[in-house]
Amino acid sequence: MASLFAVVPSAAMAVPQATPQHRGELVRRIDSVVQAERARSISAGLSVAVEFRGELLMARGYGYANLEHEVPVTVETVFRLGSITEQFTALAVLQLVERGKLRLEDDIREYLPDFPARGYAVTIHHLLAHTSGIKSYAALDRGFRDASRRNPSRGELFALLQNEPFDFEPGEDWARSDLGYLLLEMIVETTSGQSYAEHLQANVFGPLGMTGTTLCHDRAIVPHRAWGYVTEEGQLVHAVPDPLGIRGAAGILCATALDLITWQRALDDGWLLSPRVGSEMVREATLNDGSSTGYVYGRHVKEYEGHRVLEQGGQANGFVGALVSFPEDDLTVVILANAEGTHALRLGSSVARLVLGLPPSSSDVVVEAAAQAGVPSQRNVGPRSDWRERYTGTYLVNGAEVQVFVAGDSLIFNAPGQVVSRLIHGDGDQFTLAASPQMRVKFEMAGSRARGVVVMTGYGTIRGDRVGDAGAPVADVPPGRTAAARPAPADLPVGWQERYSGTYRIRGVVIRVYAAGDALMVDAPGQVESRLIHQDGDEFTQAGAPQTRIQFDVVGSQAQGLVVVTGEGTFRGERVGEPGVTQPARPTTQAPAGGRVAGGLPVGWQERYSGTYRINGVDVRIYGAGDSLMAHAPGQAESRLIHQQGHEFTLATEPQTRFEFEMEGSRARAVVVVARNRRVRGERIR
Repeated sequence: MASLFAVVPSAAMAVPQATPQHRGELVRRIDSVVQAERARSISAGLSVAVEFRGELLMARGYGYANLEHEVPVTVETVFRLGSITEQFTALAVLQLVERGKLRLEDDIREYLPDFPARGYAVTIHHLLAHTSGIKSYAALDRGFRDASRRNPSRGELFALLQNEPFDFEPGEDWARSDLGYLLLEMIVETTSGQSYAEHLQANVFGPLGMTGTTLCHDRAIVPHRAWGYVTEEGQLVHAVPDPLGIRGAAGILCATALDLITWQRALDDGWLLSPRVGSEMVREATLNDGSSTGYVYGRHVKEYEGHRVLEQGGQANGFVGALVSFPEDDLTVVILANAEGTHALRLGSSVARLVLGLPPSSSDVVVEAAAQAGVPSQRNVGPRSDWRERYTGTYLVNGAEVQVFVAGDSLIFNAPGQVVSRLIHGDGDQFTLAASPQMRVKFEMAGSRARGVVVMTGYGTIRGDRVGDAGAPVADVPPGRTAAARPAPADLPVGWQERYSGTYRIRGVVIRVYAAGDALMVDAPGQVESRLIHQDGDEFTQAGAPQTRIQFDVVGSQAQGLVVVTGEGTFRGERVGEPGVTQPARPTTQAPAGGRVAGGLPVGWQERYSGTYRINGVDVRIYGAGDSLMAHAPGQAESRLIHQQGHEFTLATEPQTRFEFEMEGSRARAVVVVARNRRVRGERIR
C-alpha cells in the first residue's frame, strides 16, 4: 500500500518554505494546468513533482496506475523512464573517469575490441553526446530488430552490426543513438567489474536513497509499477512490451517522480561527482566544426526568456516522461505518465514557466487551459441562467471533494487528481463530460437546488452528497470531525450506527465496523482504517478503495452479516459481536491518577494534537475519532496514529513512518513527518 506521507523530500533539501498563501495558490494553479492536460489527452495516470529553491512544492498522483484494477497513481508509483535513463548512464561513465578507469577521449575499441567501427575512431565522448554516427535501434532494418528481440549476446550484436553503415562520420553531426548508450553500458561493466545494475545501485541509487528506482525488465516484480497503455481507435489498450535488453542503458530504468527530484538535486549540488568532472555533465557538446549540438550528456539545452533550461523527455511503450531543470533558478519539474497520449515535455515546461512567472509559449498547456475556461463551448449553448444556483457546489464522492462551478460560459466539473472538464448538458439534470463523453453526471434535486450527484463511468456508478458551496472545501471542517462531517444522508436509516456497527469474521479475519462521529468506519487488522461511503440501501463502498463494495445483510434493525466484493472475489462474513468486543482494547480516554491516559497520552490529547497541518502543499488533518487519533491526507485512506513516547506517534499500518509534534504550550504548532530517512515539517494552519 502506498505510504500516506511518502511526499517527504530528503532532509538535505529542507530550506525555509514560501508563505503558505503564495504556495497554496501556486499549487492550485499547477494543478489546474495538469488537469487541463489530462482533459486534453486520453490519459491513464500521471505523477507530478515540482521542487523550487530547495522546497518540494508539489508531489501528486493523478488517475490510475492500473486501469483494470483501478489502482490509483501515488507518489510511490514507478514508471518506465525511456531516454531519461541516459543521464544516469552518463554519470556512471563520468564516475569511472573520475576514478581514472577511462577517459572521454578514449577510442571505444580499447574496451570493446570486437566492435565493427568501419575504420572510424569512435570515442566515449561521441557515444555520450550522440555524435558517433552509429544508427539508432529504430533506424535499423526489420531483420535486425527481429533478431534483437532475443536479447543477443555482445558477439551476436556486433555480428548483426557488421554490415550496418554509419549515418555520418563521428563528430560531424548529431543524431540520437540508443545503441551508442548500449555500448556505454558494456564499457561501464567492463571497466567497473560490476553489472550495470550493480554499479548504479552501489554508486547512485543506494547513496541517494532512491528506493523506487531500478532496472525495469518486463518479467521482473517491481513494487508499485504502473502498467503502460497506448491509444487505439480512441481507446486505451495495453502496450506491447519492447525488447528492453537491446536498449539497455538508453531506456531500461524505472523510477518514481520523487526519486527524480532527488536525482536532480544530487546533480545540482555535486553530491556524486567532483566539480571538475561534474562540469562535463552540463557542458554543451560541439561538432567537429565547433558548432553547438544543443545537447549535454543525457539532456537537451534550451533557453527561454534568458533562462537556461536542461530537459529530457522519455518514451517507452506505453510510457512518457519529462525531467525539466532550470539550474540557475533552482527549479525542477518531473512529469511521468503511463499513456502515450500525454505531452509530458510540454506539460513540464508549462509548469516550470508558471512557477517562474514567465510568459507562456503558444503551445503551452496553460494557454489551452485558459482558452478552455474562457471560450464558449461549440458543443454547448452555454449555461442556463439558473445553473449557478442549481448545480454549483462541493460534492463528496467516495471521500474526494468534487467541485462544480461556472467558468465563463461553461459549467465545470473538477475532481482532484482525476479530471477537470466542461459539462455538456443533455436531458433534464443530466450531463456528460466534454473530456470523457462516456462519463455521465446526473444531479439529484431537492427543489431548485442539487442535494447530490450521481457519477456514471465504465467502472460503475458512484453517488455523492452536496456538502458545501463551490470553493468551500471539506478540508475546512473544524478539527476533530471527519471529512464527511455533515448530517447523515437522508436515505440512511435512523439508527444507522447501531444497524451496522459490530465485529464480523471473514475467512478467519475479524474486522470492525464502528461509528466515529457521523462517519461509519471499517478496520481490518494490518490495514488502514477507512470510511464507508453509503451508496444505496445497505450497500457501501470504501473511501480508500472505491472498487470494493460492502453489502450488509440486515435482519430486522441489525446487520447479521456482510458481503464484501473486491477484484479478487466475493466474501461473506458473519457478525460475531459488538464493536471492539473481539478486538484488542484501545487506550481509554478516561485519565487515571497522574493526569495521563493509557499509553502515556496526556489528558485532552484531542485538543492537543488535532488540527490541519500543511505538509508539502498538502493539507493533512489530525483529529480524534472515538478513542483514536487519526491522520488523513487528501486522496489517501485515514490511518490511526499509535502513541510511542512524548509527542511522537507512528502510523498503525506503516510503523516506519513517525509523526513528531512540536508543542507551543498545550497545543501543537507543527508536526515533523519522518519516513524512509526523510523528514518534512508542516505548520498547523487551523
